[in-house]
Amino acid sequence: MKPVNRARLDKALERVRQASVGQHEVALDRVGSGTTRFLARVGARFVVVPAAEVLFFTSEGSVTKLQTRERHGWMQPSLNDLERRLDPARFFRVSRAAIVNLDEIRELVPRTGGFGDAVLSDGSRIGVSRRRFQELVNRLART
Repeated sequence: MKPVNRARLDKALERVRQASVGQHEVALDRVGSGTTRFLARVGARFVVVPAAEVLFFTSEGSVTKLQTRERHGWMQPSLNDLERRLDPARFFRVSRAAIVNLDEIRELVPRTGGFGDAVLSDGSRIGVSRRRFQELVNRLART
C-alpha cells in the first residue's frame, strides 16, 4: 500500500461526511441533459435559483459559490460534480475554479500568454485558463 498522509485522509473523510450530511443542499432538478434549478444556502435559508439566473459558479474552499445578479449562495457539490450535471449548451468550464453561463458572457478579453477574461453581463470578470480560452472562443462563435 502507498503511505497515507494523515492530514489529507482526515480532510477527505471530512468532505465525505459533509457531502452526506449536506445532501439536502444539493437538490438539483433535471430535465433532459441539464439542471433547470439549484438549491443554494443564502444565510440561514435555502433559495431556489433557476439555471437561467446563474451568472457563474466558483470553487471557494470546500464549497461552491453560485452567483446571480442580485446575490450569491453556497452549494455542496464540487465543480467537477456540478459540471457533470450541467447542460453543456448553457454552461462552460473556463478554469479549474469556475464555470460560467454562456448566455451571460458579453466580452472576451485576451491576455498575454493565451489566458483571458470573460466579462459577464453584470460586469464581473472571470479568468479563463490558457487551455480553455480558444475553446471558449470557438464555442461562442458556433452559437
